[in-house]
Amino acid sequence: GQSSVTERPGVATALIEELRRRTQMVAAADKDGPSARMQELVGTRKLLSAIESLASSDRHKALLTSNGVVPVLIVVLKEGRADVRGTCHALNTILHLLLEAESRLRVPSAEVMDVVRKYAKDSDGRVRACASALIYALSHDVASPSPA
Repeated sequence: GQSSVTERPGVATALIEELRRRTQMVAAADKDGPSARMQELVGTRKLLSAIESLASSDRHKALLTSNGVVPVLIVVLKEGRADVRGTCHALNTILHLLLEAESRLRVPSAEVMDVVRKYAKDSDGRVRACASALIYALSHDVASPSPA
């Protein structure tokens, strides 16, 4: 069942704000040591995982999009701020939100497509699969209602 934590809209907002804050910070570099970079990647992955689980619930889709989660996810993907699993969470979140007609309107699909195409050629099969599903959804307009 749903945990009581996800019942509060403040949780979604807080997760997005923390992800936004992370994207605005300078990424941990090799000079900071491998453990600093690893901590950053793991922390970001956990945030992305939590956001994806909210995005898979119809109740939270509009909340996530109105709080501007998609542009933040685009930054994460553009700048390579996540590890393989985190990248999959980010791609899957966008896919979940695209399937919601209301949030579809807020997604600049050309910008999303440019970023996602790069991941469709990724060396990791999981990332390629997530990116390919998203490209399919974007190019086939899966969110539009079928004619009656």
